[in-house]
Amino acid sequence: MLPLFINIVVTGAFSVGFAFILSEAVPRNKLFRFVCLFGLFVPFSWFFNYVYVRTLGYHKMGWSTIIIFSFLIAALGTLFGPQPNDSRTR
Repeated sequence: MLPLFINIVVTGAFSVGFAFILSEAVPRNKLFRFVCLFGLFVPFSWFFNYVYVRTLGYHKMGWSTIIIFSFLIAALGTLFGPQPNDSRTR
């Protein structure tokens, strides 16, 4: 039960930090946004994999899978970019 609690706490804290980095660092240029997201998702995916393996003992993911998922998530993040803060923008 304790490893599950540790996993939840570490994953939550890491997700909050990741959201903060994305909110501050994602640019408006689509190519640079893709490179930035891909560069952030690879180490974050590796860290999440490491936490799962250390605390729960499973979820071993190889580098190729991490790169494929990071590429797909970065592509989606590029296509559906940051939303405008102004509520009157259509």
